[in-house]
Amino acid sequence: MNKTTENIIEMSICFTEMLNNGKIKFPEEDSVSVRDQFKEHVEEWSKEFEISYNEEIPYLDAIEIFLLHHLKSEGWIEETDTNVNFTEYGYTWKEMKHLTFLDAAYRFAIEGKSVYLLFSDNTEAEASNLEEISEHQNNGGIFGYELETSNIRFVMNDHFHEDDWVNPYIVRAKIAKDTTNVISDLQKIANSLYESELSSGAEGIEKILQKYQENTPDNLVSYTIECIPCVCFGRLVEE
Repeated sequence: MNKTTENIIEMSICFTEMLNNGKIKFPEEDSVSVRDQFKEHVEEWSKEFEISYNEEIPYLDAIEIFLLHHLKSEGWIEETDTNVNFTEYGYTWKEMKHLTFLDAAYRFAIEGKSVYLLFSDNTEAEASNLEEISEHQNNGGIFGYELETSNIRFVMNDHFHEDDWVNPYIVRAKIAKDTTNVISDLQKIANSLYESELSSGAEGIEKILQKYQENTPDNLVSYTIECIPCVCFGRLVEE
């Protein structure tokens, strides 16, 4: 028996057990059954698993985690820990991004990447095995991964309305690594808010940045705004 065939058999057994235990959502009437959809995908998933499996995690555990991850992608299972408020939980470090229990297990077991156990006293610890991840979940804990960031600087001005004043502000921002189109995306937001919702000064710039953070919460980690001292010319200014 080759590995792909073995993977297909084990995935099929695992899938059947999940069906019997009620872990998988059934689609609405008249739609294609989840069993038929599974049959269409199982060979492809099995080949993918054969490439991904690194043998550092017990085979059957890895099969289950891998399968759950794909079932989640298909919308066949629901997670209960997708909406977590870090602040309410007690963890506040901005460079840690939330992982669900299933995503934490997949990241650790299949991708071989680091996963952090986050605690309500604002501390964290890197998981060293699946047992720690499972135990942390049972204790009501949450998970995260450390976001790779870059520091950037750019200038924004507050000439939002025709008041003859343009004050430059330097923005120092920490963004997720490989984030692109920051300036053009900020300009689009400024254009959309122009005339109705923006005020001049740091308050207006803050509103643009907050909107960007709301639109792309995984991109902008933190920022500061500072007015740049400059020389005004073209009118009399009191010394």
